[in-house]
Amino acid sequence: MSVIRRLRRVLVYSGVVLLVLFAAIALQYIICPVYDFPEPGPFSGGHWYNPYQTLQGSWYKANFHAHSRAWLGVTDGMDESVDLYGHYEKIGYDVIGLSNYHSIQAFRKGNHHFFPVYEHGYNIGKRHHLAIGAKRVIWSDYPFWQSCHHKQHLLKVLRQTTPFLVIVHPMLMKAFSEEDFARLTDYDAVEVLNHFVNSECLWDAALSAGRLVWIVGNDDTHNISDPGQTGVCWTMVNALSARQDDIIAALKAGHMYGVQGRGGSMDNGLRYVRIRNDSLLVEVERSAREILFIHDEGKILSTFSDTDRAGVPLTLRESYVRIEIQNEKSTMYLNPVLRFDGAHLPSSSATTDVAMTWFRRLAAIGLLTAFSLVLLTIRQRKHP
Repeated sequence: MSVIRRLRRVLVYSGVVLLVLFAAIALQYIICPVYDFPEPGPFSGGHWYNPYQTLQGSWYKANFHAHSRAWLGVTDGMDESVDLYGHYEKIGYDVIGLSNYHSIQAFRKGNHHFFPVYEHGYNIGKRHHLAIGAKRVIWSDYPFWQSCHHKQHLLKVLRQTTPFLVIVHPMLMKAFSEEDFARLTDYDAVEVLNHFVNSECLWDAALSAGRLVWIVGNDDTHNISDPGQTGVCWTMVNALSARQDDIIAALKAGHMYGVQGRGGSMDNGLRYVRIRNDSLLVEVERSAREILFIHDEGKILSTFSDTDRAGVPLTLRESYVRIEIQNEKSTMYLNPVLRFDGAHLPSSSATTDVAMTWFRRLAAIGLLTAFSLVLLTIRQRKHP
C-alpha cells in the first residue's frame, strides 16, 4: 500500500471519528430540556430566619476545593495528595476536600479528615461545580457554549448524586452572569471566595432574586507552595462533629461563614448573631476595623468602625441582611438573615417546559435531516 493511500485512509478514519464525536455533542445539545424558571422576587414573610440563632457543637475550619497532581498532570495540580493533606493539617484545617476534576479520591478514606468531593466541568467556559459529599462522578457536560437552560440541566443532573452542590468561581472568565443567578435553581451555595476571584456581586444577585443559597469560601489551590492561593479562602462550619454527615447537615442549614485571610490564620471569630426586638445584632471576639450590614442588591445598610459589636433595625425595606466583618488580616462574610413565612425556608425549582422542549428537539432534528439530505444530493450530482 502506498504512503498516499495510507494517508488517505488515516484521514478518512479521522474524519469519521470527528464526525461521530460532533454528532454525539450535537445530540447532547439538542436533547437539553427547556425550563420554566420561577419568577425572581425578594424574600417575603412576617418572620426572619437566622442561620446563627441556635448554633450547637464547635467551629470547624474547612476547605473543600483543592487540587493535587492528577490525570498525568493535565489539570495543573502540582503536589501529591499526601503533601496536600499534610499541609492543610499543619495549618489547622479540620475538613480537607481533595477536589480533583471528575475524580473522587479514596486517599485517606476512613480518616476523620476525609471528605468525598470532586470538581465537575470540562467545558471551555469554566462553568464548574463542586459536588460535596458526592456518591459518584457525573461526566455529562456541555463542552462549548451554554445557555441558562444548559446550566440548569447540569444542576439538575448533579443534584441527583450530590447532597451539597456548589457553583464555583462563577466570576472567572465570566462563566455565569447576574441574570443566570436570578434564574438558576437546584443548588445549595455559591463559592463567593476563591483565590482567583471574589463573586460577591453574583451572590447578591441570587439573594435579591429570592434564591436561597449560602456562602462557601475555598482556596482552589493548585500549588500549596504558593501563599497567594493556599490558606487564603476558607469556610468556618458550626457542626456537631467533623464527620461528613454532620458537616453536610450544618452546610444545608447555613451554619457557616466564609473567610478571606492569609496562611489559614484567623484574627477574629464570631460570638453570636441574634435577632432581638426587630433588630439584628452581631458580636465578634475582638474589635473589628469595620462591620458592614448589607441588604438587597448588595446595598450597604449601615457601617460601624472599630467595635466588636453592632446592630441595625430590621424594616420592611429589607428582604435579607448579611454581615461583613473586616479585620486587620481577614474578612468574614456571614450568611444572610432573610424573610420567610415562619414554617418553611424559601425554595424553588425550575420545571421542564415539555411542549417547548419537544418543539426545539423536533425542529433541530428536522434541520439536521434537511442538511444531510442537501449534502447527499450534492454528492450524488458530483458522483452520478
